[in-house]
Parts: sequence; structure tokens; C-alpha cells
Amino acid sequence: MAAKKEEKKDGDGGKDAPPPSSKKDDAPAAPAAPRHPPVEAAARRLERLLGGGQPSPAGSAAPAAAAASLLQPPRILKKWLGSSSGAAGRATLAGVAACAERTLDPSGPCATGRDLLVALAADGEREAVQEEFE
Repeated sequence: MAAKKEEKKDGDGGKDAPPPSSKKDDAPAAPAAPRHPPVEAAARRLERLLGGGQPSPAGSAAPAAAAASLLQPPRILKKWLGSSSGAAGRATLAGVAACAERTLDPSGPCATGRDLLVALAADGEREAVQEEFE
């Protein structure tokens, strides 16, 4: 009689069968490919944190918020350093030079620093860094 009970369990999909899944077996979405090299992404993030970047519409409260955020630049810089440490660990001279070439203004106050950073790598090396992310 015990043998008949075991047959029923196995035949009915009893304890040996896996429970039916209520979730759909969808393939997980692939993460979006990065648009910028890690060093450039970190530089753009710092610019956003410091209130730079794209101009805001007139009459908005964004200028007041940007001014308030500049009152504590050490705190902003500390936050940025914590979130950008992975990018710095994998940075290469070519990556830094390519980032400087694209993000620093050649006629602005950082022109001399930009020229020094761009000179760290040859033209072909800087172009190769950007081609990896296109």
C-alpha cells in the first residue's frame, strides 16, 4: 500500500517535481552601453554636481540651488571622489588626454592645463579611446 502512495506522488508531480513558476522567463535586459569613457563620465558628473553644464531656463530656482551647492564644495568633492574611484583605477594616459580634449575649453581659463593633458598621448591613442565607446 505504501508503494501505491509513492507512485501517486511521482505520477502527479508531487514533491519530486519542481513547483510551477509564476514568473515569466524573460531574458534580463542588457545594461545600456556607456556613452562616454569612464574618466569623461566622472568629469561630467563633477561638472553637474558643481552646478555647471547645461544652462537652466530663466526664472527657475536652479541658480539659487547652484549657488547653495557651491557653498560646500569640499562636501561635493568628497561625494564625487567616492563615486569616481573606479574610473580612476582604470584610467590610462590616453583616456585622460582624450577626456581633456573633449571636456576642457581650449580658450577658457583651463587652456594651459588642457594643452598639457592633451600632450600626454598621441593623436591616434586619444582617438582609439573614443572609438571604443562609439
